[in-house]
Amino acid sequence: MLAQVAIASPAVTALRSLMRVIGQSASLTNVQIRNKAAELAWSFRSLFNQPEVTTLLRGMNRQEPYWRRVLEYCLDGGLQSVLDEYMHILLESSGLLKASAEEIAAQLTDTISEALSLRTSVMSVDEVRLHPNQIELASEGCYKMRGHFALRFGDNPSDSDRVLNRSEHVRDAFNSPFRPFVLATTSISTSTPTAMRSSTGTCPPTRSI
Repeated sequence: MLAQVAIASPAVTALRSLMRVIGQSASLTNVQIRNKAAELAWSFRSLFNQPEVTTLLRGMNRQEPYWRRVLEYCLDGGLQSVLDEYMHILLESSGLLKASAEEIAAQLTDTISEALSLRTSVMSVDEVRLHPNQIELASEGCYKMRGHFALRFGDNPSDSDRVLNRSEHVRDAFNSPFRPFVLATTSISTSTPTAMRSSTGTCPPTRSI
């Protein structure tokens, strides 16, 4: 069990990946970097405590304690390799090649933590009634819908900053090796109904925002 902790524990793998991407053995004793590794491990803790994740891991083996299932899942899934590659990509894409060790650790930890801790949002739905000659907006925002990864098509001027912020978080989560793995979108098309019927079934799923 100690060997599994040393190999695949989220805290250990986070510190090891930060050390590798920073390229300094001194990062092992740097308090700021160690704190960032602990912060990232806490984000993994929040991820594994989500109901859907708990259900998945407990369904594989209900006999042993949940923390052991998490550890085995990290080991079998190669969490160390996942974090190594993800941090290497983030280092270049975020323009941190010349940053200090503390700046690299802080930026990478914040980005990965946001991807792991995408919160559920609430969307308002209007009630629309159809009449023979008109469409009536019966009530505005009368229904509420919870969504985890879903983004609505439009936004109101009053909450444009909030919508933009959530869009960025969903995009970061999609570009990470964690959920959502596939992102489907709906769009308004100028194609004719005939073209839509003949092409919709053969088009690959959209995988970008």
